[in-house]
Amino acid sequence: SAKFWVCQRTLSKPTLFPRCVCFSTDDAGSLVLVGHSQLVSLWRSDDLQSPGDNAELTQYMDDGELKSVCMLSDARTVVAHSDKYLFVWDLIHHVLTWCAELTVSCIVPLPNRGKAAGFALLAANRILEFTAESNAPYFVSPPKLTTADACRLLVLQDQQHGNQPRYAIMDTAGEVDVYTPPQGKFCLCTSGWCCCAPFAC
Repeated sequence: SAKFWVCQRTLSKPTLFPRCVCFSTDDAGSLVLVGHSQLVSLWRSDDLQSPGDNAELTQYMDDGELKSVCMLSDARTVVAHSDKYLFVWDLIHHVLTWCAELTVSCIVPLPNRGKAAGFALLAANRILEFTAESNAPYFVSPPKLTTADACRLLVLQDQQHGNQPRYAIMDTAGEVDVYTPPQGKFCLCTSGWCCCAPFAC
């Protein structure tokens, strides 16, 4: 028998156009997060109604539109980016935890590995890994992983190597490359440069 997708409900916010959307990462996927221009609005996923007070996460650094939004594995950290900035919010306290001026292509949450919730992003054809607590990346890949402009990033868990993340990058030329970060990686970042073992500094 044929199966069909059914639109159960729609949502709208006056004067704000939705640009990106994701579900919360709790087991029930209880929230829908919608990125607009300078804010992320929150909605209950079962009825698409506002969850009550503090149903918006806002930022005032950039008047550009949010390009993507995601929630991390801890089900409390929300990450989004515009053309020029990266934003990290604490959903429990409804505060902007930190932001960074960074041109980001895309963001993906990292699988839960028993550590602090983290995410990876593509910026200037490099992969950077962050935790929710710090605006300093704890891993930065070598530059120019792809020769074309990278536009998509997928993260996979390598169960044979302690759930070490592996990355698949799709570029604008339509090619897909897979990268595995080195074991025992560490990265020291200061203003203007990063030194990442085992890469040359």
